[in-house]
Amino acid sequence: MSWNIQGLLDDAVTSSTRAIQFDRDGQYEVALFYYREAAKFLELAILGTADGSNKESLTKKAAEYKERAQALDELSEFLICSEFDGFYSNDLCDLMKVEYFITYL
Repeated sequence: MSWNIQGLLDDAVTSSTRAIQFDRDGQYEVALFYYREAAKFLELAILGTADGSNKESLTKKAAEYKERAQALDELSEFLICSEFDGFYSNDLCDLMKVEYFITYL
């Protein structure tokens, strides 16, 4: 199977650019989607790349996007808990808030 590595890298750049913009605009659900897409495109590019140093930098960047996606995923849980006050127990909301702040701030 032949991979179009440059096409995958271009798709990763496009997705990451969109992710960052949506992240800055506070549209976290959309940003989450694009961070995951960017990581997926990078991981596919890694599979078709022979250059070891390039693989290392692509792997590192994919991990950064996955980490930000995880943070946004947890942030969205935090925001849902805050938005639907009373829907979740106070203890559960407090636990979610503490976990978020310890992990990401």
